[in-house]
Amino acid sequence: MAALVVQAGPLMGWAHGIVDGREVGYGVEATCDVPDCDAAIDRGLAYRCGGSENLFDGEPGCGAYVCGDHNFLDACAICEAS
Repeated sequence: MAALVVQAGPLMGWAHGIVDGREVGYGVEATCDVPDCDAAIDRGLAYRCGGSENLFDGEPGCGAYVCGDHNFLDACAICEAS
C-alpha cells in the first residue's frame, strides 16, 4: 500500500504531494518514466498507470507515470515489458 504524505503549505489538493518518497501531483513537471522517452508530462493521476485505482488498494497498474503513447487502459509499456 502506498504511503501518501500531503505537504502543508500554499499548495493544496492533488497539485503536490509525496507518495513512496516520490514527488507527485499535477503540479509536478516530469518526463515519461519509460526509458528513452522524454515526453513532457506531470505526475498527476491522468498520467499514472492505473490512475487512482492502485494508489491505495494496489490494483490495477504499476503506478509509473507515463505519456499517452505508453499508457494503456489497465497497464502501461512498463507493465507489459515486465
